[in-house]
Amino acid sequence: DNVRRHQQRTELQAWKDADKNDGSIGSMGESCMRLLREYIKELLVEKAIGQCYPHTTKMARESTQEEFSDPTKFKVVHGKITDKFSGESSLHAWVEKGDIIFDWQTSSTKPEGIPRDTYYNMYQPEVHDEYTAEETMVNCVRQGQHGPWGER
Repeated sequence: DNVRRHQQRTELQAWKDADKNDGSIGSMGESCMRLLREYIKELLVEKAIGQCYPHTTKMARESTQEEFSDPTKFKVVHGKITDKFSGESSLHAWVEKGDIIFDWQTSSTKPEGIPRDTYYNMYQPEVHDEYTAEETMVNCVRQGQHGPWGER
């Protein structure tokens, strides 16, 4: 991984230096932009991996008394999501409050949540386990981590 990143940085610098002489984007500039997008995506994915579990635990801790033990009002879901456009899959966690989904990946742009049908269409989730807020807190304490707790 580090070797690949170093190669990408070296290629980016070479293309950047070559483009200084020309001023036009050209094929080298396009290749550079593609590589830059891939590199930035990798950095973002590295940062994102694993943040969904603490996010769902935080939401469980902040759930109302009414939501705490009622899965129809609040549930933490662990499973696998697949990006509809890229086909990439990963283990993931999200919160479902009725027909609204709260996901760490979209929490800054959609703090009010996403309609369940939109989320399920976009990420095609495969549900592995569901937990009430109470079960989430108990599992977190018992296992000393935010999750996952024994997914497939």
